[in-house]
Order: sequence, then structure tokens, then C-alpha cells
Amino acid sequence: LAPQKKFPSQRDQYLSAYNFLINEIKWNPNKIIFGGDSAGGNIVLNACYSLRENQLTLPRAIICLSPWVRLDADETTSPSMAHNSNTDYMPAHVFKKIAGSYAGSREIGDPRISPFYVRDHSGFPEMAIIYSSSEVLRDDCARFVDVYQTTGGRVTLHYEREGMPHVYPVLRELGGKTAVKDAERRLMEWINMIVEENRVTFDSRRHPDAIPQHYSAPDDFELHEVVTEKPSRYS
Repeated sequence: LAPQKKFPSQRDQYLSAYNFLINEIKWNPNKIIFGGDSAGGNIVLNACYSLRENQLTLPRAIICLSPWVRLDADETTSPSMAHNSNTDYMPAHVFKKIAGSYAGSREIGDPRISPFYVRDHSGFPEMAIIYSSSEVLRDDCARFVDVYQTTGGRVTLHYEREGMPHVYPVLRELGGKTAVKDAERRLMEWINMIVEENRVTFDSRRHPDAIPQHYSAPDDFELHEVVTEKPSRYS
């Protein structure tokens, strides 16, 4: 971890694990979902960028929880860093300090470090992204969804919840059991959809005459849409 290790050490370790799965264990990449929160979301996206640039096989899908996509952001370029400083436990100055120690001598606006600046997401896996409208990274997360979708990527679960802190789905005590369970439910339904799509594709190839029975998501499952709710804070 930074500051002991600089970019690209973290990304390369991540890719080493992925390489072990697909080349040593012979795991099918189409059955792998990358996932990460905050800086972990950054590493997930950087890993996909590296795989695509080197013409290597990418995973089936990716999950990003409050991903840190723009390391050069500040209160001017991302107003939520100022507006949400009192509703999040991660103040903007902490991200700024970490950014410098992570990037080392590299420019923090380099697309290989700040996924926000990648302008071609063709071939990238479909993405699920969850964050809060009350966290300091809110603006960058929301803008990144637009960037991803308008440059060739697919976002099939986009959920924004109000009144929650940074990476709340993995912080049951801070995020609140109700909000965390709701995020978990949405992610599991999305993962089930991905798994079912893989099964249908596999079965249809094995049995060309069969009519695929496509997965039907629950009525309240939102795809391609932001869902903003207003629960009591940290409920």
C-alpha cells in the first residue's frame, strides 16, 4: 500500500492474482467479477484499462463502490468535496494527501491513475456502481457514470443513496443496517442476473434449438437509472 508502494504496484499485484486464476487454475474470465471500493474501485478500473490496452481478456463485469476515479479533483472541480465535507468521514484533504503518495512521480491526471480521464471504454465489462449523494466523491462518481456510458461502456446498475457516508455498503455500523442490506440486495440481484445471462448463453450454445429463458429481475430492481432515496441519516 501507499506510501510504501507506488503506482503501478497495486494494479500489477491485482493483475497477478487475475492471471493466476485464468492461466494457472484455468478459471473462465467470463465467470469472474472484479470488485472494489474507494481506492479499490480505482485499482479495478485501472486493471481493466491495462488488460484492454494489452489486448488481454477482461472479466465478465465490475462492481465499484464509491470509486475514487479522479485523483486530481478538488473543491473547485468537484463541488461535493466542499458541500459534503460535513456529511462524510473522509474529508477532501485526506484524498489529496493520499493521491500524491500513491502516484509518486507520475501525474495524478494520467488516465492510467485517474480512470475518469479514460476516453474510450469500448470492450470494458459492464459495471455496477453504488455511492452516496452525501459523500465527498459524489460528483466524480456521478460524472464518471456519464463518461463510462458515453465512451463505449455499459452501466447496468447505478444506485445513488442520500444520507450515507463513503463506501457505506461495506460499513454496516456507519451506513446503517437498513441501507447496507438494501445495497447488498441490489448487488446480489445484479450478480444473479450476470450469472443467469452466462448460463443462458452457455446452454443456448450447447443446445442451439432450445429457447433461452432469460432472467427476469424483480419489479423494484433498477437498471440504467439513478435511485435517490432520503432516509434518516445513517438509518
